[in-house]
Amino acid sequence: MSQQHRDRNGLGSILLDESASLAFVNAQVGKLRLLSQHLSIDTIDLENSDVYVTLVRMKDGKKYTIRLRCDGYPLTAPSVVFVNPADRRSEGGQFWPDDGNRAFKRSENPPFICVRGIREYHQRHGGEQFTQADVSLPGIVAMLVTMMNV
Repeated sequence: MSQQHRDRNGLGSILLDESASLAFVNAQVGKLRLLSQHLSIDTIDLENSDVYVTLVRMKDGKKYTIRLRCDGYPLTAPSVVFVNPADRRSEGGQFWPDDGNRAFKRSENPPFICVRGIREYHQRHGGEQFTQADVSLPGIVAMLVTMMNV
């Protein structure tokens, strides 16, 4: 089944087969698995186009789970939010690490991560263009790990 997506440059829409998108996501998940020890990753689960990654904060061992919603990936940046590690259907600022509101906008409604390469960032910044390097799932996870350990 194909889905129509606006390309990242805003030049028009193109068709992206859902199975092609999932193949890109699977390749990124494979890279995440290879880097899991270096990125303090506890678990990685793939459910359709959602990737759940549980991270362990190095300074205190607390676990945080992010959901990377990768529908339309890589033409659409992934949506990234923190979810309840015990019930991944539950979302809210209480499940987010506190970085002093630098990138983790946990008090916003809804909370969002203000980082290039994440869908919510690009939606709030007028559809700003992104590169494939910006939307690399290992790159996004590595950036989040760094920010939650500062």
